Amino acid sequence: MRDAAVNFSLLHRTCSLVVLLCLLHISVTVIYYMRNSDSRQTFIQNQQNPQIHRKLTEQREESSLPHVSNVTESERKLETCPDSPPGLVGPLRVEFSDPVTLDLVRSENPALQPGGRFKPTDCIAQQKVAIIIPFRNRDEHLKYWLYYLHPILQRQKLDYGIYVINQDGEDIFNRAKLLNIGYAEALKEYDYNCFVFSDVDLIPMDDRNFYKCYNQPRHLSVSMHKFGFRLPYVQYFGGVSSLSKEQYLKINGFPNNYWGWGGEDDDIFNRSENSFKKILHPKMKILYLFTHPHLVPDPSTECFFFFFSSFFCGTHTKMCLLNKSKYIFTDLYHTTAVYSSYKPFLPWNKKAIATFYLTLRDVNSEL
Repeated sequence: MRDAAVNFSLLHRTCSLVVLLCLLHISVTVIYYMRNSDSRQTFIQNQQNPQIHRKLTEQREESSLPHVSNVTESERKLETCPDSPPGLVGPLRVEFSDPVTLDLVRSENPALQPGGRFKPTDCIAQQKVAIIIPFRNRDEHLKYWLYYLHPILQRQKLDYGIYVINQDGEDIFNRAKLLNIGYAEALKEYDYNCFVFSDVDLIPMDDRNFYKCYNQPRHLSVSMHKFGFRLPYVQYFGGVSSLSKEQYLKINGFPNNYWGWGGEDDDIFNRSENSFKKILHPKMKILYLFTHPHLVPDPSTECFFFFFSSFFCGTHTKMCLLNKSKYIFTDLYHTTAVYSSYKPFLPWNKKAIATFYLTLRDVNSEL
């Protein structure tokens, strides 16, 4: 009996200790629960409302990222385009067997702006280039030129515009004067610092032949198909050439007195050589140009006198002055059509692929 009482006493103490520990545990649990009730309530509400939960998550994510409106212009500033852009393909296949339409040119060059303007969006172009094309009655040639040149110029990462200067009427053609007009009119639209003067029938056979300017006037059509891919003579400067704005002004533009084909390019060579003592005439295969076949025009009957006069007239006599170039516009369009004497331009169009100027011969120009 005595042993039973002892056992009962031990059991009672043990049970009391267990109850005490349980009460202590419950007390701690209640206190912890009460202190965290607000957080738990918020958590439960957010779990019951997924939209609120997503909104809070998005707010936290946005706070950890810079907002677009807060990014400065300097942070978004692009780098200058490289001298040799990575998208160049090198030698090109140029052919004229398949017909080309202006719709095809537009569809393959969706980045073009009205007037045949383009500016790279992934870098800052090194130069602002105006390409001047003297033109009359060469519709098909111009289509091929636009078809091949637009992609090339874009791969070269140029900030460029194309200006087709058409001589109206049936009078004798004056290539050099049209180039002067193109220079003057292009500068009215944009702050160009480089000018490429190109015949409409010359297509580069390699996109590494850059249509840009250098520290000296540069002849870009050194090796042409029609001359057996070699210069016809050392002083030849026809076809395609590039001059910076400063170089063009230093030679006072091109001679206005060459009516008919021939002679003006030799005059330009002499004037450039007199001013700069050196013309960049590189002999490189990448400067090959393919010539679209066409009828050979009659040479100018006046060019011979002015060719010889260029040796002593320099760049400042009355007959050589750029600022003596007078002309009359019959109209100006940013257009999708190509002009000829029998077909009018279409109205301005947002899908234009070149800027066309129609000009009258300046019969009252001063010599």
